[in-house]
Amino acid sequence: EDDLSAVQETLKSDWLTTGPKVEEFENAICDFTCSKFAVAVNSGTAALHSSLFAIDINKGDEVIVPSMTFASTANAIVFQGGTPVFADVNEKNLLINPNKVEEKINESAKAIIAVDYAGHAADYNKLQKIAKKNNLHLVADACHAIGGKFYKKNVGELADLNTFSFHPVKHITTGEGGAITTNNEQYYNRMK
Repeated sequence: EDDLSAVQETLKSDWLTTGPKVEEFENAICDFTCSKFAVAVNSGTAALHSSLFAIDINKGDEVIVPSMTFASTANAIVFQGGTPVFADVNEKNLLINPNKVEEKINESAKAIIAVDYAGHAADYNKLQKIAKKNNLHLVADACHAIGGKFYKKNVGELADLNTFSFHPVKHITTGEGGAITTNNEQYYNRMK
């Protein structure tokens, strides 16, 4: 009943898109993930694309992604003119293998996208160390893990940018939609 009332209230308001409900939703995502900033977008794919725009991925830039992922993870890199580089996953949990990530780093590498799968977060402790050591951005494709935790930290605050999908098959749905969380105000402003 609460959901139906909220939809009716919105449909009867002056705002069908954008407007105060979007900001309210972004604030709720920040609270839920313990992040400083959130940007709502129309899909998980748009969330990935926006995050790569925020870190200025361009032609010639390589972004390391897991070999097992949905097409949008790699496509968002291509949308920005970059090149996806596939690193193998761990057999036990199907999450990106940090050791394989290190093997793929070269002078063209600019970022790593870790994909959280089936509610499980990638090994962000190792990935953060690798990213910092090599001056790379770390992006979390957390479309399958909102509400999860990694060593008591919320999915949504584990990477430089954390992306979510609210497609009907995801943990939380808005019918469609996505969001990005970050603690970096520059990235937030660039995505907005």
